[in-house]
Amino acid sequence: MQYEIDEDDVITHVDREWSEFATDNGTTRLDSTSVVGTSIWQYFAGEEVQQLYHQVFRQVRRLRSPASIPLRCDSPGTRRFLRLSVESLPESGLRLTVVTEHLEDRSPVALLDSNVRRNSEFLPICGWCKKIRLSDQTWVEVEEAVNSLRLFDSPLPQLSHGLCRDCSDQMRRDIGITSSLE
Repeated sequence: MQYEIDEDDVITHVDREWSEFATDNGTTRLDSTSVVGTSIWQYFAGEEVQQLYHQVFRQVRRLRSPASIPLRCDSPGTRRFLRLSVESLPESGLRLTVVTEHLEDRSPVALLDSNVRRNSEFLPICGWCKKIRLSDQTWVEVEEAVNSLRLFDSPLPQLSHGLCRDCSDQMRRDIGITSSLE
């Protein structure tokens, strides 16, 4: 899947795979005609995730050197291991390319199903590795969190996107950012 943004981070182009990916994730409202002309920032959930993307974009634009970063985009029945590549375009635009490295099937996890009834509580999920925060220092796979937190004893909490320290540190190392999140 490939898409491009301009110097103001407005989506200027998405390829055919964008719509296919949106459909596979149950978000048909995000087809190519509805996202072109919108800000990329409305599609990245969580302040920490947005800050990290800001740093990546700034670094690629400044150095005019591409960045390549592993990430996950899970659905209830599949773990998707992806690679995001960001490269500079003329006039401070960027091309973002997402390639699936491999998929792992799993028993469906209702916690990741957007159609499941939710309570008013929030549960942080890492926007990069899709692990769930149990405590300030402990992030675990979704299935372990479901069991540890006994999530099916009542309506499920809403997911609040954050960023675990491991992912933040690894990404910053991978693309050569030495400062902390700004």
